[in-house]
Amino acid sequence: MLPDTRELAEKGQFSGGMKRNRRYVDETFGSALTIEPSVPGYLASLLTESETSGGLLFSVAADRARTVVDAFRRRGEECWEIGSVLPEPVIRIKA
Repeated sequence: MLPDTRELAEKGQFSGGMKRNRRYVDETFGSALTIEPSVPGYLASLLTESETSGGLLFSVAADRARTVVDAFRRRGEECWEIGSVLPEPVIRIKA
């Protein structure tokens, strides 16, 4: 997270885009959206924040994920595997 992000989020300072994105996720996934109680509310909201510092989200086949992460890191770039594509429409957020 960018500096001061947590403090602003805990005060409820989010962009209008986050609110629209969160509403869309809630309406689209309904009961298929599961956020564990251990995930703080501000953090769950930040996951739908529309602001970015220039990051890029993309997907690759699961069997290629490690190769892609390693290639980025060899070039001095950060790269994280953040999830999996599941056959059913579901979102599970865990701490």
